[in-house]
Amino acid sequence: MTGQYISYLGPVARCKIEQVVKSETLEGCANRTCVRFQHKFDAPFCSACGQTKGTFTKNRYEPAVDRWTVVPDDALAGFDNCDDTDVIYIPNTERGAPREFTFDPHYAFETPFPADGSMVSQELDWFKSAFAEELEILRRAYGPEHVRIEWTLLSTVM
Repeated sequence: MTGQYISYLGPVARCKIEQVVKSETLEGCANRTCVRFQHKFDAPFCSACGQTKGTFTKNRYEPAVDRWTVVPDDALAGFDNCDDTDVIYIPNTERGAPREFTFDPHYAFETPFPADGSMVSQELDWFKSAFAEELEILRRAYGPEHVRIEWTLLSTVM
């Protein structure tokens, strides 16, 4: 099986995901000495120690923002890393983009382009203005302190 390598070089919105504690009350073994302590089950008695079912609270961490519901249209495509610490949004529509941002890295050096500070600055300005409404939605969802606009290189295998 072969994969297609795709790279993106350009402006992105990086959104940090806050983790929130969600508590839920469960029914199961409440015997602290039992091997099935705080294991959820539906039977009236614990199968390991025989104690009647009790209630206990378990805390779990989950993202404060559901990235699948943040941007109402498909103008920005979101990609998360494996540990749910941030989501990176890239343009999913041209909107007058100054150049093509995605490329196949195998052929990247056949058509080089000059990347300098002014180009980076122009592309960041374009991104901020072309996607101003979407960036405002991201700031409201994630919090303004958790949204950074960057110019970066991303790579993936599809």
